[in-house]
Amino acid sequence: MTTVTVAKKGTKYIFSAEGHSGYGPAGQDIVCAGVSALCFALAVSVRPYQFETSEGNMYICFDKKYKRELNMAVNGLREIEKKYPNHLIVFKKSS
Repeated sequence: MTTVTVAKKGTKYIFSAEGHSGYGPAGQDIVCAGVSALCFALAVSVRPYQFETSEGNMYICFDKKYKRELNMAVNGLREIEKKYPNHLIVFKKSS
């Protein structure tokens, strides 16, 4: 399962995506493809930022002025979560 977490910390947002959805085989997993597309679209939309990625994980820290871009990504991820609830979970929290 892929877990996406969004947190607000002061003037920054912290976005992380972790794990593999497990919906299909590697290279054919449509849930993973959709999640990855939205995550990378967010990453290229919020520059400058702190960005890290590794196998099955992504971390982005960016300024709160990019709230609209964040909401676009989160809304898309929630639509995927509705259709594939056993493969994606999205948490949004404030601190």
